[in-house]
Amino acid sequence: MLGCVPSPTPLEQILIPTVAGLVGVLIGMVWAWLLQRQKDLSDERQRRDAAIAELLTATVDLITGIQIVRAAYEGQSGWPIRIRKAAVVIAALGSLFPGEPGSAAAPRSQGMVPGAGLAGSRALL
Repeated sequence: MLGCVPSPTPLEQILIPTVAGLVGVLIGMVWAWLLQRQKDLSDERQRRDAAIAELLTATVDLITGIQIVRAAYEGQSGWPIRIRKAAVVIAALGSLFPGEPGSAAAPRSQGMVPGAGLAGSRALL
């Protein structure tokens, strides 16, 4: 066999269980810290995923709103657009002929000589 095994001294009888208990407590604390860290990382990942999901939902809502507005304006075909374009043309024609009845512009008879062409307009400058 191994020979004679000495019996533990009273100091060893006290130290061995105490150190074993402290090591057990230390292992338990490290294990609890690791579990808490893993739980914190998992919670952080869930919060990040929830924020990304919220951003994606907001993006889908925005794109849907844009498509609804675009569809509403594309639905404006036919006579409403033609009336709007006719009103723009009539307003432009009204600015070409100032002083006519119904025109908002004042007549331009402030020294312009009829038939003078560009020479008359340059004289005013």
